[in-house]
Amino acid sequence: MYTVRGEVTRDGRLVVALPPGVEPGEASVTIETTAEAVPTSEYPRGDARAALALLRKWEAEGWRGTGRTTEEIDAELNEMRDEWDND
Repeated sequence: MYTVRGEVTRDGRLVVALPPGVEPGEASVTIETTAEAVPTSEYPRGDARAALALLRKWEAEGWRGTGRTTEEIDAELNEMRDEWDND
């Protein structure tokens, strides 16, 4: 039994590199996708599975946001808009 990392392409193909010495012939394949398997920059817009994978990755990394409230963010955005209007 071998455990290898691979990549699922956008067109649904699985690409893996087998270790040396694997004999040719029929094989059984089990696929377990991981958040790390898909780089953030390649998440297609509107893909719910990709978004969920990204959220799981952030959670695993301990990301908890900026710690700012919605009101603080809105106030900062309004301040920036006021600066742009004055330029």
